[in-house]
Formats: sequence, C-alpha cells, structure tokens
Amino acid sequence: MTIPDSVTSIGGFAFYGCSSLTSVTIPPGVTSIGVYAFYGCSGLTSVMIGDGVTSLGSGAFWGCSGLTSVTIPDSVTSIRSSAFSGCTGLTSITFLGNAPTLEWGVFDGVPETCVVTVPRGSMGWGVGIPGVWKYLRIQYAPDAPRVVPVPGAVHGATTEAAPVDKAAAEYNGFLMDTSGKVAGSVQLKLAKAGKDGTSKVTGTVQLGPKKEKVTGTYKDGVVTAAGFSNVTLDKNGITATYKTYSVDGARNVFAAKDASSKNQASAAMKAYKGAYTVAWQEGGVWGGVTVTVANKGKAKVAGFLPDGTKVGADGQLMLGDGAACATLVSKNKKTPLAFNLWLTGGAAVADGLGANTHASKVGALASGKSFTCSLLGTPAPVTVAGKKWSVTSDKATALKLTFNAKAGSFKGSFKAGKQKVTVNGVVVNGVGYGSAVIKKGAKAPVTVE
Repeated sequence: MTIPDSVTSIGGFAFYGCSSLTSVTIPPGVTSIGVYAFYGCSGLTSVMIGDGVTSLGSGAFWGCSGLTSVTIPDSVTSIRSSAFSGCTGLTSITFLGNAPTLEWGVFDGVPETCVVTVPRGSMGWGVGIPGVWKYLRIQYAPDAPRVVPVPGAVHGATTEAAPVDKAAAEYNGFLMDTSGKVAGSVQLKLAKAGKDGTSKVTGTVQLGPKKEKVTGTYKDGVVTAAGFSNVTLDKNGITATYKTYSVDGARNVFAAKDASSKNQASAAMKAYKGAYTVAWQEGGVWGGVTVTVANKGKAKVAGFLPDGTKVGADGQLMLGDGAACATLVSKNKKTPLAFNLWLTGGAAVADGLGANTHASKVGALASGKSFTCSLLGTPAPVTVAGKKWSVTSDKATALKLTFNAKAGSFKGSFKAGKQKVTVNGVVVNGVGYGSAVIKKGAKAPVTVE
C-alpha cells in the first residue's frame, strides 16, 4: 500500500490491527505518524518511511513482528515510547542521521541479535539514549573504525597515543555483563611515566558490594594488570575486558590538570550539575532514588529499593559526544545496585534498572499544582500545598506527605491497624512514584488506600 502524496500525517490508530497489511510506503509529504498507527500489523514485512517524517508516535509499529528491517530517515527527530516494541523479527535498524530523541521502551522485545547501523560522523549515540537499546549493538557505517556496544558509545576510541606517555591520567568506566546489564564500575589511575616510559597503574573495580584493587603498568600503549585484557586507551577514553565483563569509559577530565580538560570540566558542571530523580518498578512496586551531580563530576545516590530498603551509591561523571554518563554502584552488601544515568540536552535517562524506568532533572512544583502519584502501582490524585502533599483515594484522605523540594523526594507515614507504615517516593517529570512498607512485623509492601 502506498499512502497518497496529499496526506500530511497518519493519525493515531489509523491501521490498528490490520494484520493483512503486508507493505506500506509513506511519502515525503507526511510529517508525523500517530500513536499506535500500525499497532499489531503482524503481516507487515516492508515499511518505507519518507524523508519528511519528523516524529513517530508511541506504539506506532508495536507488534509488527513480520518486519525484519527498518530505515529511519535523517528527518526523524523524535521517536516516542514503545514505537517498535514487540517487533520480534527485526534483524537490522538503520539510522540515516543523528540520534533522534527517544523515549523509554522504543525497542523493547527486539532480539538482541538485531544490529543498529548509524552514519559515521553522526552524533548523540550512546549517552542520552534511553535504556531501550539494552542488548542491541550499534555499528557505524562500513567505513567506521570500530563497533561499540551500546550504551557504551561514550568516547569512540581511536588508535591515537594516550596522553599518559608523559603525563598522568585517570579513566572511569562501567562494566557490562554478557547480557548487557550494568554490573559495576572501574577507575584506573596512570601515574606520570618514568624515564623508561613506564607508568604505574592503580585503581579499583566495584562490582556491587565487592571492591577489588587494581595494580599494574602501562607502557607503549599496553596495560598489564590482573583481570584486564584487550585494553585500549586514547586521549578520550578506555575500552577493555575485565574478566567476563566488557569495560567502556572516558578519561576523567575532572582529575586532569591541562587547560583543555579544565575548560571541559567547567562547562560540564554548568550543563549537568544538580539533582536528578530515578524511579523504577519491580513486581509492581516502585523504587526511587535521587542522584546528585556535584563539583568535580562526583555523583551520589540516596533513596530506596522497591522493597523499601534504603540504598546509596556513588560514581563519577563521564563525558563524551556532547553528553554525559554517571555510573552509580552501591556498596550495600545486602542490596547492591548498579545503573547508568545518561544526561544530555537537559534530559536524563536511567539504564540498567529494567524496562519500566523513569528519570528526570529535579524541577520545582508550585503550590496548588495537582498530579498523579503512583503508590505500589495504584494511581492516586495529589495536591501540592506548600511543602505538604495531600494524597487521596476514592475512600478518603490516605496520608499526608512531606516534600523535599531540593531532592525531589517525599516521605510520610500512616497507621494500618497497629502497624506503622512508611511511605517514600520521588517525583519524575511531574509524576510521583512511591512505595509503602510496613515498618514492623511483615516486611511485604502494602497498598495505600
């Protein structure tokens, strides 16, 4: 089927459930494809998106399991949530321009064997892309120097000599396991080279609660250290293998003393300094943390897991491609937590906490504003009154919450019989996410009513 040239947009649900549709050609005159426009078109095997399309709506091609490949023209600047979710037959996705703005779950359910190809010289890949990539791999067009795992495209390694031949340097990166999940972080410090050109290597590897020391040497582009192999260092970053984990990261400009690095670090702090909130769901229950990015790129986490357990973590901001990534790893022995917070263009995306994850920079909530708060997945209307939030249900006022404007978090408590129940949560993009947990006795979360 060919869409007529006179059509300028494809409305929401336009071809919803048309399982007999096998092919569609969208002309350049179409500028947008609406929500769920081709939802459930399982017989669709070919789609040609015209170079006039700028946005793909939520669920636009959800469940088009017959698609094996798709090409996104360079005119597309926005792809909404779950646009290609459930496209289980996809083997290749080709982008013809820079990375568009993507929301969560865009490629959920796409096989991990699917390859994403992007133009050499294009920008925005890796950081700033939501965790929708997960296990997919990005490769640059055939003339590109290398294939990198996503979301590890932080720096783009080259064969240039590392800057440690004469001066000291520090690198920070993250570890990914074989499934593509963030597992920990790595920090390597290279001392100023001696007369023979050898630099001493020290550092740490943090895998959940386990911290391992690193010692070794660097000379002539080769790092020798226990557990590390295939190490590539350049003036921007590091790629390597640590035991069974892949390593990707950036040179820490916050620790460097050269003028260029100082300028880069100063600009980064203006762009990324502040508080961010992250919420994620496990088993229908919400967890939430506040991530604070401070001077020198230090990032710290404070919050709670979906079971109500308090958790903290820390990390170091890594810069590259006009964006940044902070890898946060908890040292809590009972409840280790590891994830990436990608920052770009004023947006924040958390990766490594599951499909249902939300993140944003902390913003002010004006008194009198109303929004929805999801406690244990059950939405309830909220009214902001100064620093006090009133949360109501269909029956009656359930509880009152105190809001921490600086951290974007809230807390409160109420009685369930003789049991005290505490409530913790965070606000992400104007929506509150929280969990209620019995303080004593049973440890299972309870629903707020």
